[in-house]
Order: sequence, then C-alpha cells, then structure tokens
Amino acid sequence: MSAPPRILLSGYYGFGNLGDEAILESLAGEILRQNPEARLRVLTADPERARELGLEPVPRKSPLPILRALMNSDLLISGGGGLIQDSTGPGSVAYYLGLVALARGLGRQAMLFCQGWGPLRTPGGRRLARLLAPLANLATFRDEQSCRDFQALAPRVPVRLTADPALLLEPPPPAQMATILQEEGLAGSSEDDEPLVAVAIRPWPGAPLEALAQALGTFSQVTGARYLLLPFQPDRDTEPSQQLAARLGPRARIARPRMPRETLGLLAQADLVVAMRLHALILAAGLGLPHLGLSYDPKVERFCARAGGMHLPLQGLPAEELTQALQTLWKDRWTRQAGIKERADSMRDAARRAVSGALALARTRDVCAALPVLDRDEDPEFGP
Repeated sequence: MSAPPRILLSGYYGFGNLGDEAILESLAGEILRQNPEARLRVLTADPERARELGLEPVPRKSPLPILRALMNSDLLISGGGGLIQDSTGPGSVAYYLGLVALARGLGRQAMLFCQGWGPLRTPGGRRLARLLAPLANLATFRDEQSCRDFQALAPRVPVRLTADPALLLEPPPPAQMATILQEEGLAGSSEDDEPLVAVAIRPWPGAPLEALAQALGTFSQVTGARYLLLPFQPDRDTEPSQQLAARLGPRARIARPRMPRETLGLLAQADLVVAMRLHALILAAGLGLPHLGLSYDPKVERFCARAGGMHLPLQGLPAEELTQALQTLWKDRWTRQAGIKERADSMRDAARRAVSGALALARTRDVCAALPVLDRDEDPEFGP
C-alpha cells in the first residue's frame, strides 16, 4: 500500500480575499474528496482558518517552517489565483516562483496550479519569471493566453489549460442558507418579481462610480431591480461599496462579510451579477448566472469570454454603454443561462482533472503519470 500523498499548498491565503479563500476551500476539499488520506499543509497568514478547513498551517513568511514543510512534502501546489504578476512590483514573482525553485532544489515536485499568468510589466519581474518559470515540473492555467505567455518563457514545461478550482465550491445546506437570507433581509421578500442584481466592486484608480451608479439607477427604474453589494475583500471593498450604495439609495444593501460558501449561497439568489472582482464572476458562472465583468485587468475579460458572460473595459466607461449592456444582459438572460451553465460544467470537469493530475504527480513524482489524467478527451493544444 502506497503512502498518502503529502502536499504543500501555496497561494495568497489568509488575507481575507474571498476569491483566494474560495480557491483554498474548494481545492483542499476536492483533494480530500479524491484522496481522503492526503496530508495537506498550507502556507497562510491565517492559521485558524486553515485548521477549520482541516489543513496544517505553515507561516508563509517563515523560512525554517517553509523549508521543513517542503522537505516533508511530495508536491508543492502553487495556486490557483493570479500569483505571478508584478502590478505592485516583482515581490510576488520572487516569492511564488522562489518557492518553486526551493522545492525543486530539495528534489520535490512543483506544479503551477490553475493560475492566471501575468501581467509582467517590469523588467525585474520578467527577468525573474524567465529564470524561474522553467523550474516547474508542470503548469496548468485558467485561460489560454496565460498558457501561451508561460509557454513562451518555459517551452519545455508541460502546459495545460484547466479552470479555476473555485468553480468546485458548493453553497451551504438549505437550513443554514435560510438563516443567512434572514440575516441579510432577503428571506420572504414581497419583491420576488423584481430582479436582484449582485454587485462586487473594488477600489481602483479612475473607477467610474458615478457612471456605474447612474446606469444601475436607470436599470432599476426600468426593471425594478434591487442591488446586493458584496465586498469580496472587506478591508478594501467596503468603502467603494458604501459610496455606491449611497448613490443608489434604498434599492441597495451591502451584505455583511461572509465565508466563500455563504457568499456563493447569496449569489445564488441573484438574477444578474455585475462585478469587478474576478471571483464574483467565476462563482456566478458556476451557478449559471448571466454576468457582466467590469474589466480593470485582462483576467476579467478572459474569464468572461470563456464563460459566456459580457465584459466592458472599466476605464472611461460611459453610463450609457453600461446601461445598454445591462438591458441586453437582462433581455437575453434565459438564452445566456444555458450556454453559461454548459461552459461552467466543462470548466468544472477540467478543475477536477487538474486535482487528479496533481495527486498523480504527488504519488508518482512523474509528470508522465499526470499528463494522461489532464489530457482525457480534451483539446490537444493545451489539454483540459
């Protein structure tokens, strides 16, 4: 009988970003579903949350605990999320790819898992990526452009297209969900015939809050829409959410901070989703909901295009264009739902195969054992 696979998870975990916490919860849950004996450690800034998920926490900035965790692992899973980017400097590139290099130096396997690659805009970030990216044993990404950008830097590393593991998240059971809806003032509403639109915004230079408020206000006048604002990273998103809610008036409310599964349950009550936050769009697609991405980063438009949603560039967005997009999305919602659900189901399967591939790599320490799992019935260019 083979020993249980030992896996160390690395990502932007423990900082209260709901998207990254959704990735961690769904990734760990799927690994343990497929192999209940797997031993999971996670590099995190929130050890208590890791323990709640049944994971052994490792301080993410402590060299000796990290070294010990890697030495006692078969595989480093780096991701998911958009980890390898230098929008705020090359620090993220150095940290996450540095862990890959350390794992390989210790003779361990390292897999870039369901990530988005880039953007890499600084000379330092590009140099680091060019140096360290080829050290990965296997790389899987959530969009085709990321596959191509990585492959240009590391042509010898096997690359596959997969999907974001947050698509595997499931909402809470009905009894718990009923309590949550009661707390949010969404239970037993007499306005069930009026659309509920979930909105997830974030702070961003030049974000057109006035145009967004004007478009949402116009849409509400036409359809009677109500708005539920979801701060995906409360310490950052609450202030712009409050500003938007103040402009929208009594038709808008701000949800209290929630765990990923609870937020998924709230999104399931919506008819449409409008978001800057990528994982609000990912969770919406997983539910088959029509969604409109306000793109401040290529990852937003890439996902919306793959999932069958709509997207508009955030910078300089006029209220009239946004109003028209909302009306189109609402008019075509029933047609769009079927296509979004079909695409989401396909991406969910790809995310599950990514986990299966990671487990195969951890058990065998052989990329050749992981690739057939990833390649099952898929496009030969990038696999799943």
